[in-house]
Amino acid sequence: CPGNVFLGDASWRDVETPVARAVGEVDVATMDHHGNRDAVNEFQVRTFKPSVWIEQVWTADHPGHEVLIRVTSPLLYAGKRDLFATNFMEANQLVIGPLVERSYRSLQGHIVVRVLPGGKIYYVIILDDSVANGVVKAVYGPYTAKGK
Repeated sequence: CPGNVFLGDASWRDVETPVARAVGEVDVATMDHHGNRDAVNEFQVRTFKPSVWIEQVWTADHPGHEVLIRVTSPLLYAGKRDLFATNFMEANQLVIGPLVERSYRSLQGHIVVRVLPGGKIYYVIILDDSVANGVVKAVYGPYTAKGK
């Protein structure tokens, strides 16, 4: 689901803007296209305003540095936000530097969002993905849902 239109691209490649208009503000969002450079545009970030960003990472260029700057920018929306990645590569961590440490709560593991009955409170649970039984590594929250 791309959202950034680059030189020579057709304007219809920005799929994120109309999706963000239709969806509106959310509590949890996943980064489109693994947080790659062609996705997670400013309009989407400003519209979604999630407390939690989840990123499915599998290569050293996820996320694009400029994507990480957008999702953490207080200029696009105010408030605290926590980022979680499935398999953040050390190479990208070294290239991006301290912004990774300041932004991500977890860089490795299966990510489970557990919403409590009633839908007002949720947790982010990180499971150890190196073992078959998925032992809980960490629990983050409680987060309070914005909805009514």
